[in-house]
Amino acid sequence: MTYPYYARPLGVAAGLLAVLVVASQASAIGVSGDGRKRGGQGEEATVLSATSLTGRWVSLTCSPSGSDDLAKCDFFYLTLLQEGNEVCGQHDAGLAGASRLDEGYAGSVMGSVSTTGAVVGIRSGRSGALLRARIVERSDTLVWSVVGTIEPARYPDISSIPSETVLRRQAAALAEAAVEQLAGACKGANRGME
Repeated sequence: MTYPYYARPLGVAAGLLAVLVVASQASAIGVSGDGRKRGGQGEEATVLSATSLTGRWVSLTCSPSGSDDLAKCDFFYLTLLQEGNEVCGQHDAGLAGASRLDEGYAGSVMGSVSTTGAVVGIRSGRSGALLRARIVERSDTLVWSVVGTIEPARYPDISSIPSETVLRRQAAALAEAAVEQLAGACKGANRGME
């Protein structure tokens, strides 16, 4: 199975820019210092509606000593488009200080939605690994858990895709250009990732 990889320059400047973007948006979405804190174990997943996953979702995980310094935060973005029971999107992830970036492409996240959540495949832009993840909606957040490996890493590397985290929806709606880009990439993509 071949998936397109659109290389983007990965440098310290690009990583720091990503951290600055996260910093400017953190107050608008009310991100806490610990983006990985799980919701209550007894909470039930809500039924996902036809458009509930569409949007840009973000998680910041900051070390206690650097909670005021967003350059010391890991970040994880999901930009998702849901059409019926299918979901497709793009991810961007990075470790604190932009020491490891994992930039996806339109279609790097793909899967299906049911009443109990979504199961997606996520292709690492850094290692080439294809991971299986589960997304469960709780209140106004998405609980993300990597539950397996579909294809092992092609290149040995440290992953910056979190194994577990909680993402919050950004207030701004997806730009029309982003929706068109995802819709175009997802139409012809192979749905065998999940």
